Amino acid sequence: MNKRIQEIAQLAGIETELDDYGEVRISTAYGSSLEYFAQLIAKECMSICSKVEEDDELSDYTGGFRDGAMLCKQEIKEHFGVK
Repeated sequence: MNKRIQEIAQLAGIETELDDYGEVRISTAYGSSLEYFAQLIAKECMSICSKVEEDDELSDYTGGFRDGAMLCKQEIKEHFGVK
């Protein structure tokens, strides 16, 4: 699990621990904490799409990247039911 996923897990109130190989693992996750964790992951994905959508360096392309980023963000939102 990468550091950002670990941070998001902690924000959701999910406990993490190191396993025998030094990898971070989720040790306690249930009910609303797990659902909140999933929502935070979906929102993180949407924020990445927003960064692409707002990137001025991509403005030379005829909206392809920006339109794609906007559509991607909407698809993630609908797929995961994020409000």
